[in-house]
Amino acid sequence: MSGGKFPQVSECVVASTTTDNSTHVINLYNGASCCVFKTSACCGRNGFTCVGKDYIITSQSQKALLHSYQWGKEQVLHRSIPPEKVNCIASTADGSYVFAGGDSGNLYVWETAGGRLVRAIRAHFRAVTAIAVSDDMMHFVTGGDDAIVHVWSLTDVLDFSMQSPSAVCTWSDHTLPVTQIHCGMGGLDSYVFTSSQDCSVKIYDLGSRKLLVTVTFPCAINCVTSDAVDSNLFAGAVDANIYQIELKSGSQHSLAEAPKDKKYVGHKKQVNSVRTSASGVHLVSGSEDGTIRLWDVLSRQTLREFDLQQGPINHLAVVVERPEMHHQPIPATQLAPLSVLHKFACEQLPQEWLMRLTPQTTQRRTQTNLWQWCVDEFASSQSGGSVPHHASVGGEDLQAEENVRLSQQNQTLTEEVQRLKAYVRVLYEGIHRDEPTQDMQS
Repeated sequence: MSGGKFPQVSECVVASTTTDNSTHVINLYNGASCCVFKTSACCGRNGFTCVGKDYIITSQSQKALLHSYQWGKEQVLHRSIPPEKVNCIASTADGSYVFAGGDSGNLYVWETAGGRLVRAIRAHFRAVTAIAVSDDMMHFVTGGDDAIVHVWSLTDVLDFSMQSPSAVCTWSDHTLPVTQIHCGMGGLDSYVFTSSQDCSVKIYDLGSRKLLVTVTFPCAINCVTSDAVDSNLFAGAVDANIYQIELKSGSQHSLAEAPKDKKYVGHKKQVNSVRTSASGVHLVSGSEDGTIRLWDVLSRQTLREFDLQQGPINHLAVVVERPEMHHQPIPATQLAPLSVLHKFACEQLPQEWLMRLTPQTTQRRTQTNLWQWCVDEFASSQSGGSVPHHASVGGEDLQAEENVRLSQQNQTLTEEVQRLKAYVRVLYEGIHRDEPTQDMQS
């Protein structure tokens, strides 16, 4: 740093397309391609999320599949099979938890370090379409095709003494499906912005849980965001325009109409995603016309246009550029832990698996290694292997079987269980290798 000036922070835009099944990372200011995540056909406008500072997870558009990537590596790191096809995905700021919503209206919460499915909640009557997490990671907000918006407490969701946690607040002010949700800065004092096909954006106060402002537009709104200080609202519409609304302080509910003179004109088809730079000086938008535009917020003029020529842009994220994005991956020892996300939770084991627990081992397995036993049983069922009902999974059970000197047939079966354990341990205990792990086929 010289001359008393601060160095400019270089930012990149992460853009997903479905035509070429790739997610592109591009420098915003020089247009250079940083990396391309392959085989990542994201579903819709909320189809990927950055997990902490080391990973990105994408939801596939054609099947129930989640792909995990490490920055700097183009190939898939993990392939996870969720309980159903995922429409939207989000994560906490530190990457500890991942949230996903499905067509059935169910909400899924995973703990990323071990991949454990923490909760499966019946959140909406119809498909979950949008999820956003507050910056303090205490709350997350979901919206769905049922036009309902729920606010959830992460503390309640992680409290296992509550069998079925309920939303701490429900907003039913929209009349058509919710398209996107954005949480501003400030934790409990932040604003929540929701866009909908009913041609409106609604602004709520997360602390008081009250509706503050309803902004109406001439057409349906696909996406919404705000700058870092929540002084300006930006809404991407199906008429290919981006509308800007200046936010004023106040707590009284009011109805406002989007100003016709404050809009960004340039895209040829509907706008699917909008994001602001960290400074709030620039706006980034992705459109159905396959282009990404960098705008100057003050003049509302296009500064740069990126044409990927790979079909519609579904979803955008703006991140700070780092060396590991340029094919310089961080060593595995310095990465945050990330495992394959499990399909079943411990309390959701198939009934036939639970029946295999004998009375003598039920209590011990429940207290120690029930989840690992579930994983081994799942691997055995997928590979066509045979696992005896009394086969051991933990070290204590193996020792017990050795002490009673099982027959030669049981010894052969025990060796088979050990082989399956070694295979599954690589997949499910987060052991990172230099080359991508070949995941278990569903």
